[in-house]
Amino acid sequence: MKSVRISLLEIGAILMLMLSLFPLLHYGALDGVAGPRHYSGGVADAWGNRTMFLWIGVIALVVYGLLFFCQKHPQLINLSNRSSHDRASMTDKDRLRAVAIARTLKFWALAVIACLSLCTYLAATGVPNPPTWCTYLLLALMFGHLLIISVQSRRE
Repeated sequence: MKSVRISLLEIGAILMLMLSLFPLLHYGALDGVAGPRHYSGGVADAWGNRTMFLWIGVIALVVYGLLFFCQKHPQLINLSNRSSHDRASMTDKDRLRAVAIARTLKFWALAVIACLSLCTYLAATGVPNPPTWCTYLLLALMFGHLLIISVQSRRE
């Protein structure tokens, strides 16, 4: 029997995907409710209809699927100085680095999408100023984590 090893980042990515899809559970109740499309200074200044939640869900699923595919096929991510026709001869170290980057990017990108989805849902349901600052914090953490992985892999 093959053992399955799931990393904490993978579990986190699945949780973030579920959080980003959470507003769709209340999709029927959002009929006629305006949801924010744009924020300026933490305050919603443009409004849309409930189909925004469908688009956020579709984007989350596409991001998850694309990065899951890249994680399963790391030769598609050319991280070395090799030319594109030499991708098949990827070293194990390059393969592990590509999988780590895809896994990390999947988690943080879905965390940002989940934060946007929940802030949009909160604003649509009447919360005056949802914490949109968390999106900027998550983006900074995502790029910081990717920078750390990049620096560590260059040292090896």
